[in-house]
Amino acid sequence: IALLDALGRSPWAPLLRKAPSHPDVTHANTLVLLDGRGAAHHPALAAGNVLITLRNLDALVVLDPEREEIVWAATGQWAEQHEASVLDDGTLLLFDNTSHWPRSRVLRFDPVTDAITWSWDGADWPLSSRTCGAVHGLPSGNVLVVASDSGRAAEVTPDGEVVWDFASPHRAGDGGVLI
Repeated sequence: IALLDALGRSPWAPLLRKAPSHPDVTHANTLVLLDGRGAAHHPALAAGNVLITLRNLDALVVLDPEREEIVWAATGQWAEQHEASVLDDGTLLLFDNTSHWPRSRVLRFDPVTDAITWSWDGADWPLSSRTCGAVHGLPSGNVLVVASDSGRAAEVTPDGEVVWDFASPHRAGDGGVLI
């Protein structure tokens, strides 16, 4: 499925105005085949659809692969994001790399109201990752956060408390800048 064609035919085609001039127009970095969790909250989250994170357009989109159509999109509250996923209640969890740079954030976003219902920027824990990052909702309700660029990981409660964290001591490359 040609993602650019599907986006260009959709009501969200204006997102393409933000496209960079280099060949990596969308930088689709996460593709999640939806299992129907959250479909009662928003019909775009139906089983079989695909949630896609478009880093270079600062957008999240849902593609219906049978119709080859974008059926939902959102942008504006995050930048250069990674690792979007659907939680059991139909909200979306994502790693917001740079909208509040030099800090990154983890966001929980409601696709119906367009509201951010929870965010965590690390407070006393240095959450900062410009180029990568990961986030995963855990069965306990806590969130696993990985700041890839700094080599850090933490488990965070809904109240923002860090349950545990790990900072990798391993470095490589010229000047030890790689983790």
